[in-house]
Amino acid sequence: MLKTKILRMLTLIFAVLLAVFCGFASVRYLSFISNIETQTQDLRLAGFSPKSKQDPRIVIAAINEDTLSNFPYRSPVDRAFLANLLTTLQDKGAKAIYLDVLFDQPTEPEKDALLKETLRTLKVPLIVGYTASKEILNDDQLSYINDFVPVEQRAIVNLATDPFDGTVRWINRGDEKNQTVPFKVAQLMGRPWKISPDEDKLTIQWRRSETAGDKAFATYPAHGLGVMPAEWIKDKVVMVGEIVTLTDKHRTPFSLLADDELGQMAGVEVFAHELSQVLDQRKVPALNDQESLLLTLVFAVIGLVLGYFRKSVFLTFFLAATVLAGYWLGAISGFETGTPMLPLLSPSITFVTTIFLIEFILGKEDRERRKFVQSAFSRYLAPSIVKELIEDPSALAIQSKKRELSFIFTDIAGFTTLSEKLPVTELSKILNLYLEGMCSVIQKHNGIVDKFIGDSVMCFFNAPIDQPDHADKAIACALELDEFSEEFRKSLIVQNIDLGATRIGVHSGEAVVGNFGSKNRMDFTALGDTVNAASRTEGVNKYFGTRICVTQSTLGYITNHKHKFRIIGHVVLKGKVQPVDLFEPVTEEFASSEQFSLYKTAFELLDQSNELALEKFEALKSKYGEDSLVNFHIKRLKDGFKNALIVMEDK
Repeated sequence: MLKTKILRMLTLIFAVLLAVFCGFASVRYLSFISNIETQTQDLRLAGFSPKSKQDPRIVIAAINEDTLSNFPYRSPVDRAFLANLLTTLQDKGAKAIYLDVLFDQPTEPEKDALLKETLRTLKVPLIVGYTASKEILNDDQLSYINDFVPVEQRAIVNLATDPFDGTVRWINRGDEKNQTVPFKVAQLMGRPWKISPDEDKLTIQWRRSETAGDKAFATYPAHGLGVMPAEWIKDKVVMVGEIVTLTDKHRTPFSLLADDELGQMAGVEVFAHELSQVLDQRKVPALNDQESLLLTLVFAVIGLVLGYFRKSVFLTFFLAATVLAGYWLGAISGFETGTPMLPLLSPSITFVTTIFLIEFILGKEDRERRKFVQSAFSRYLAPSIVKELIEDPSALAIQSKKRELSFIFTDIAGFTTLSEKLPVTELSKILNLYLEGMCSVIQKHNGIVDKFIGDSVMCFFNAPIDQPDHADKAIACALELDEFSEEFRKSLIVQNIDLGATRIGVHSGEAVVGNFGSKNRMDFTALGDTVNAASRTEGVNKYFGTRICVTQSTLGYITNHKHKFRIIGHVVLKGKVQPVDLFEPVTEEFASSEQFSLYKTAFELLDQSNELALEKFEALKSKYGEDSLVNFHIKRLKDGFKNALIVMEDK
């Protein structure tokens, strides 16, 4: 007995340590979890930072729409105006000037010469935006800007954007040779800030105005500064830059709350926030790694107590939810009153993981029951259905419900002909290997294999388990099914077995899904018009010469637009009245090619019933060779069809 207790205690300690590791490591090494943590930090910085008055040290001279309307051209900004503006700011006693304009190309020679001379003769400290990035400037532009802007006035304008979502969250620290705007301006003002390269990213502590609608920095129209009181400029850092609707806008954490001028901030405004922070040499208050680890361990212990002394699943869930809700609410709202930036996901994941592990360790009988159910049904039902049966045995009841689903139908071209040529045993072996591979791909993407009809496969997504990204899963699954089936087909060619290509149709919409049948025999399946449309979407591949057809309905459900498509046409499927737009998936490389662009142009002409469509499609074929979809459109046009409306007479 004592040995058992010691073993249990050691097991529980191991569970706590494992949970701490999972919570602490997941936020650091799993990008999607790390991004959620970042979003919670954005929320606190944008909505719950301590409020502050306008920074009296910094003003912004905004080159706005009214300013640009004074010039014959919008870009580049009139350089005589900039030269006069710099002189005006100097005369009004500016302490320093930052000019957020890239001088990477010539304009009018006289005005260029005037501004170039002004940059070199201005007495007030001046910093000019600069970049040497090959992604922004070509060689000629780089040569021009290097000649135009003196070396000592250059400051790097590249912002530190999060590659995950493009949000500006950190100050680009640059280095000693390539100082960024806030650090170089601060150095000019006698406030150099040396930060160790070993330190973590420097998060921007955005200034949050005391009154809604007020700006964090006094902002004046650049074209009106000449008539404004000198007191508004004297002894201040003046940051000159464009603040217009569509130019130089950057996503900030404020976009979580509203997609307004704070959520999409002009570059010069971002630099103003950064400069204010660098001048104060302040950092966002946060826990270090050791303190975060200790906090995570505390939550693991709380989870251990809740899990060990569990009375019921509901009570455990209620208490756990209360603890997490209280912590999150306190951490977020408390940030406004001085609470440091507490980690949210690491303690939460650890807390939940601990409860789960304790339940796993102490619930042996329940696990044995679950194991029995899984072993009894996993060979016959899809894993997700088995999971639902384990969680809720009442799901075995005969019931159905309407929900949005994504369907895939597949069929092997010419399989009937092939089956007449091969011995039954060989045919069975080939078909079993093929279906096994297809099922593996479908289950990999969490799809439900509904049924086999000979060589055809029907599967669907978003039932019985909710899958918000069911359309994305269906498209990814279809592409991998195509890849598998093509490799399988090629492997048979060397055996002199001519297996046809697998045609795939993807369609999404509402259908009735559930268990249909009797108590002794049931089938978990989907019914409805959407199912029929999905089947016919697969069938039309043979007319277009494509292997995959995806409907507009499916594209309307996708949440991750990483896949590329080209339109096939507006197709009226057999038995339907309204057309549906069909698309063929293409590679990223093809989507960025001239061939894709020319196809798009030709299709647009076809869609407009323009007589030039045939000429464009034939030119496309002549230049790039055989393309089944191009051939299809050429044939239709030669047969007298004038537009992209395709009425199918057969399935």
